[in-house]
Amino acid sequence: MFAQILFILFLHLAGGIIAARATPHGSRWLAWWPGLLWGLLLWVVWGLLLLCVKLPYSAWSMFGGLGIAAIVVLRQLQRARSLSRRDGIEFLASTVLVAIVAAMASRFDYSALSYDSFTQIILGRQLAQFGGFDPACHPALASWGVFVPIAQSASLMIGVDFLYALWPTMAAVFAITFFGICATGLRTLNVGTAMARMMSTIATLFFVSTYFVLFQSFYVHNNLPSAMYLFLAVSCMWLGTTRSERGWFIPGMAAFFGFILLRTESPLYFALFAAPLLWTETISRRTKLLCIVTVSALTVVWYLRLIALIGGGTDILSPTKAWGLMGIIAVFAATSMIPDRPIVRRCMAGLPWLMMFGATALVVGVTVKRPEHMARCMETMGQNIFSDGRWGASWAILLVLIAVAFGLPRFHRQDWWTVGAGVYLAVVYGLGVFREQPYRIGWGDSANRLLTTVVPILLGYVTLRFGAAAAIVTSTPNPARSGRSMALGLGVLFVFLAAVGVNKPVDRARGATVVAQPACPDGHGVDIALRGIVDKEYTAASEPGPATVVFDLGRSLRADRLEMIDYAESEALTDFAWWVSSDQKNWYQIYDTKDRAPDARLTITPLCSRFRMTSAPEFRYVKLDFRGSRGQNRLLLRSVRIYSTPWNNWMRRLEPLVGKPPPR
Repeated sequence: MFAQILFILFLHLAGGIIAARATPHGSRWLAWWPGLLWGLLLWVVWGLLLLCVKLPYSAWSMFGGLGIAAIVVLRQLQRARSLSRRDGIEFLASTVLVAIVAAMASRFDYSALSYDSFTQIILGRQLAQFGGFDPACHPALASWGVFVPIAQSASLMIGVDFLYALWPTMAAVFAITFFGICATGLRTLNVGTAMARMMSTIATLFFVSTYFVLFQSFYVHNNLPSAMYLFLAVSCMWLGTTRSERGWFIPGMAAFFGFILLRTESPLYFALFAAPLLWTETISRRTKLLCIVTVSALTVVWYLRLIALIGGGTDILSPTKAWGLMGIIAVFAATSMIPDRPIVRRCMAGLPWLMMFGATALVVGVTVKRPEHMARCMETMGQNIFSDGRWGASWAILLVLIAVAFGLPRFHRQDWWTVGAGVYLAVVYGLGVFREQPYRIGWGDSANRLLTTVVPILLGYVTLRFGAAAAIVTSTPNPARSGRSMALGLGVLFVFLAAVGVNKPVDRARGATVVAQPACPDGHGVDIALRGIVDKEYTAASEPGPATVVFDLGRSLRADRLEMIDYAESEALTDFAWWVSSDQKNWYQIYDTKDRAPDARLTITPLCSRFRMTSAPEFRYVKLDFRGSRGQNRLLLRSVRIYSTPWNNWMRRLEPLVGKPPPR
């Protein structure tokens, strides 16, 4: 327990002190509050340097190197007398906060671990145990990135199994940093202090209350750290551009390099999000070259070393893909070296539109290449962000706010927030074309987890755009016209929210009462399948052979579709029928494998099937007649859902009056 607390405090102190040397003098909070994030980045970069040049990789070299660097920098700051009383208060307050959060997080292990988590933890312990790269772990470096393994290698050095307290402490630190950056950005856009703090508080609470973000605060993986460092990079670069202060670029590019080390495909995303450096005229050419060429050179050096380590590579990163990523970085760096001429500036000015056009072409191209495969990817991504990906209503609200924001005034250099994020979403969708199977349903799907990376940026964009609009409204000489504009904006927001609400599918089977079921072991009854979630729990009959399940929805209704998720492909149901009834006497057939109605069954994934119910009469009871399956030939299910939308329900009630069939 104490070992983790001390390690986290060491990272925070070293990171804050060293970052204070590079951050703008008037914005030292950027060093003190996210000091843990800077310290962790320094730990990884220092460890990677030792590993690459084959110097001793041990607790002495790691702690000693960072400790000496922090002491030297602190001495320089003292000699220059650049530390104010406010710096000391903020540094002390941030240290106390980190200590409290680390103590709470280390008291009990609430971490969530997956196969990827275990692999990265074991890989980190191998690095520390062998004191360098070991051939057994080289392929894993090409699959999961090097950041998390080097971070977790400290566990062996301090004598713990793994760093379970580090992730929630990082999340808490990032929440405060997110608030500070949003407030600073709003003040930069001339928003009043009180309003800036209020809007930043709302945005921060929205972010930390998102269930999937909260879950990933305890999930040992690279998704949430990627979001942290990318948000730091984009926001620092935007603040440096908007404020014309070069001091913001150093932490911005450092955060970009940390983001690159987190995932093996991140150099591609770096080129997308750092692209505004190319067309922003307020940044000198020398600054552009220092930013782009430095990070690009470090990235290429690491990938050359990685190619030498992995040999033939893995299915995620092969030498061919690594060379392709280095080629993208090289082209990006070479573009920044083009001499500054009027024709070059005109071409660069159109680069944002070219990137968005390329993203659109990518979406269309991959869809045309594998239409059925990509259609399932798109449907799965939509289902994950709106219902099954543990996002709750976050994406629905965020997309509505983005749609409304399009009608608000633009703020200065907002392309830092919009262009990269838009192309990133298209790339995440396009990557599905390389998969043998479409994206999966659930929190573990790679596309679903990759969306975490862009959520803070989109939320920051919405906050800044609404704040800029509010600043214009409060400073306008015509309050009546501004009031009408604000009322129109709120009206549009209400229409969007209403449209989302009336078209959002509702699971009517959730919590239904089981009327009849076969004998099941304890904890595996049919009620498990009616919880509305998909996890490791499942329904299982005790004996093989035919079985009948009947459940009561509690009231009569009509629905759009029934969704069934099998336990496993090897145990999937092969002979069954679904029925509905209003009184358990007269049953209406929805689907039967022996009498297949056209288009009655839609296969979403190998485990997930949907059955249309739009033509069924009003019903209260649902029955499953199970007759056979693969494998053990017994009833095994993970989930049963019955979806309907408020809009379709209203239209069905109006059907006797208007004389029209309900929309499907």
